[in-house]
Amino acid sequence: MYSNARMGDEMKKYRKIAKSLLFASTVIASGQVSGQEPLRPLEIADYFAIESVGSPRVSPDGKWVAYTVSSIDLENDSRETRIWMVPAAGGEAIPMTLKGHSSWSPRWKPDGQSLAFMSARGESSTQVYKLDMRGGEGVQITDIEQGVEGFEWSPDGTRLVLVIRDSAPEEQPLPWVIDRLRLTMSVT
Repeated sequence: MYSNARMGDEMKKYRKIAKSLLFASTVIASGQVSGQEPLRPLEIADYFAIESVGSPRVSPDGKWVAYTVSSIDLENDSRETRIWMVPAAGGEAIPMTLKGHSSWSPRWKPDGQSLAFMSARGESSTQVYKLDMRGGEGVQITDIEQGVEGFEWSPDGTRLVLVIRDSAPEEQPLPWVIDRLRLTMSVT
């Protein structure tokens, strides 16, 4: 179990990383990066061109940060989220998931050897996938008919706890409708 001091240190680290990612996305979106065109007032199209950065997760060894980047495609009226990874010390960002398949909720396995995430690929419902850090494509590790709404690794990394919605029962009971009040008096 984490001590309060360690939890405080972890939260400070997460906040610092989140602020850095937010600042970087704001600077890039505003065109203040060298080599960009000069600043101009924002237009409505600029709002849809801004990619949002979120869900930062630091690897167990503290060397990597996995995070999500979401973008909007106005032509197809869709939103796509991909998972990226960057060295915690700074450096080049690496895309971890393919374009064309939304992926979100990155979670490091406690040993740091793999990264699990949620994705709805093809016609299937949302499932959990695992990506080996040595390379390769994400592999589906759950097959839940109604899909997965959330998940976390067990502390030893051997199991997942899943949040799933119960499938609707075939016959639901009708609600009770009370449309009058009956008063009875008791005389003693």
